[in-house]
Amino acid sequence: MRGAGATTPTLLPTRGWRQTAPKAKKAAAVRTAVGVAPVALARGGRRDGTEAALSKSERAAKRRREAVQVEGVSVLESASIRSGTRAYYLDHWREFQRFAQRQSLATRSVLEVDAALALLLEETFFEGENVGVGEKLFASVLFFRHQCSKEAGGAMPSSRRALRGWRKLAPPHSRLPLAYEVIALFVNFLLAVGLREVALVVLLSVELYLRPGEAFTLRAIDLVPPFRRRVAHEFWALTLHAAESGVASKTSEFDESLRLDLPRQAELGPALDKMLVDRWGQRWRLTKAASGGAPLFTVTAADVTKGLAKAAAKFGLKAHPYQLRHGGASHDFATGARGLEAIRRRGRWQSWHSLRRYEKGARTTEMLHQLRSKDQALASRCADCLPALVAERQAPFLVR
Repeated sequence: MRGAGATTPTLLPTRGWRQTAPKAKKAAAVRTAVGVAPVALARGGRRDGTEAALSKSERAAKRRREAVQVEGVSVLESASIRSGTRAYYLDHWREFQRFAQRQSLATRSVLEVDAALALLLEETFFEGENVGVGEKLFASVLFFRHQCSKEAGGAMPSSRRALRGWRKLAPPHSRLPLAYEVIALFVNFLLAVGLREVALVVLLSVELYLRPGEAFTLRAIDLVPPFRRRVAHEFWALTLHAAESGVASKTSEFDESLRLDLPRQAELGPALDKMLVDRWGQRWRLTKAASGGAPLFTVTAADVTKGLAKAAAKFGLKAHPYQLRHGGASHDFATGARGLEAIRRRGRWQSWHSLRRYEKGARTTEMLHQLRSKDQALASRCADCLPALVAERQAPFLVR
């Protein structure tokens, strides 16, 4: 086993690669780094649109120059996960290496890795960590020692049993979905204090079941107006992770199109369009900024997190951006607006296991009962009037 924190620089394979300029040879050294400035290869392995204009030799030099690689893993395998995931995988892998060294544990075979990891999981459990840390440790070891994965025939029985026991002794804690009435209450508050763009981010995240951060990958031109002459195109829609942006989703998907197709969502598309009209003028789609890929929102993730926390604190609650995604799905299931399969596709969940929480509608009601009586009444009014509030046909309710 290598020493703690050691990295193994590995050159790109030379077979089949042609070099036509001296500069290309210099670019052949691969940086063994994590979290380097985002490039197309670091984002799920898909090239961006600028490569199309390059010759084969220029593409080769560009790919060598921009490649990101971590120890013992090829460039393409490194690109299969996001830079942030690579970072914590590497941290956990090095933690495993240091633990094995301290305990003088061999880790050459799959069985030896399994035994060492099971011991580390036990130690981490008794340090008071939640099971999510154990799951990341397990995933990290499988990433760097792929022969331990099920695909490669590595059973890892001790480690898998340890994780099952951990989940039974200390079940994972998931955040409660926000009730739609509470979300409406927050949106009303944000509108009342002049944070309209933050309010729109919050509401769009709810209605599209957006993951935290996805709203800020949207470009202005990803807002698609309806084409009312055809029934199939009568709703406002947004395109997530457009192929030309070169940025894939968490599940490495591109061109995920989502429609605002429920009656309560009818005013959200026009409200977003008005926001862009106020920013660039009536013909904003023809502006250089929009065609150049300018973002839909100018506020940052930190602005939204801060605004959401401020709104929640006003009513004696706590809220996290991820609860917006959960809240939208839970509300649609509870009201029958969408079935579980439609919710799964809209939320882009690959596993049915992830959807079980949305069948427990009573949990979303818990947060409503945490509100004071007068705030419960206000939340109901806000939910009823939310389309009018978004469309600015009604002024926000006064919050005392």
